[in-house]
Amino acid sequence: RVIASTASGGSAEDFRHYPAVVDAEQLPSARGERTVQPCAAELDSHWRSPSRCQFQLGELLWAGEAGLEQVPGGDFFPREQYGAIALPPAKQGFAASLLLIGGRQSNNYFNDVFRLSIPRLGSQRSVDEHGAWIQPRWTQVSAHEDGQRNGNGLVVRRKWTGRGNFGYSAALAPGGSGLLIYIAAGNNSVTSLNDIWASEDGGVRWICMNREAPWSRRHSPALCAVPGRPEVVVISGGFEGCAELCKDVWTSEDMGSSWSQLNPPKWSVVSGRYRPALLPLPARNSDNQGVLHMLLFGGCFIDGGVGGYGGFERLLHDAWECTLDLSAAQKSEAASWTCWGSGSEDRGVQWAP
Repeated sequence: RVIASTASGGSAEDFRHYPAVVDAEQLPSARGERTVQPCAAELDSHWRSPSRCQFQLGELLWAGEAGLEQVPGGDFFPREQYGAIALPPAKQGFAASLLLIGGRQSNNYFNDVFRLSIPRLGSQRSVDEHGAWIQPRWTQVSAHEDGQRNGNGLVVRRKWTGRGNFGYSAALAPGGSGLLIYIAAGNNSVTSLNDIWASEDGGVRWICMNREAPWSRRHSPALCAVPGRPEVVVISGGFEGCAELCKDVWTSEDMGSSWSQLNPPKWSVVSGRYRPALLPLPARNSDNQGVLHMLLFGGCFIDGGVGGYGGFERLLHDAWECTLDLSAAQKSEAASWTCWGSGSEDRGVQWAP
């Protein structure tokens, strides 16, 4: 299902938007109607932050007060193992957009990109020139491509190979003048991957930043690009060959072209992890220039068995703040980790609403 929620309260001055909530279940078609518009012309490559919008992740959803509405499905569903990135409004009258990237359908892996444009809902619902409610709609931003063989028989690709379980992230440039979108690693029907690609036009065109990054081939890693410093990218964790869990953390300051491995983080002493989240944190007034903060939380690990075989998948309930100093003389010593809470304490009970 794809559920859009835009709750409002108070006057227009304190009006707040709430982003879409997505899960990986199968989406129904829109009663046989094609809702995907194969046109990328509307896509504005210069995304700007909303002037009076404050995004609140999941607020009011627990209380059942968010006014959820199911949006039309697309004929590219059902699909799983895809990436979903929330973007700020690109057009007047819309609350936000959601990019759906790649993923798996049956035994086929895709590299296409779709955008869900979500109008304002609730008391500030968007209407067209005739006064009718504007409906959420899907737009195809970039079609699936398998590449073409050249005269030497080599496959030439203009974008990343179809995949699932990849890392993905997006970050605005200073002043909100542009947006960089990244995808890295993942797997297809043949192998896991260790490449990284970037797009600066909302997913229409992609540039390969590194075909064989120094970190091992893996799927399900965490990837984070830093707002205001979108050229800084961090990758952590994942699931590599022979069912081994990754414990490493790598950082790049040139959009993924080159990488430096950081010293083993404190959380790696217990276990590696896959499917974690790695999100940027706001800067602090006391920070020196070049100091960044990120939050790594959750993910999965394998309990028992040999390597990742024969064990049980378990959820992690911890959260770790990473303070990254880009000015550090030794890049491997640039990060420090602080535990916000761990599964050995209350398993996240205090975080529940």
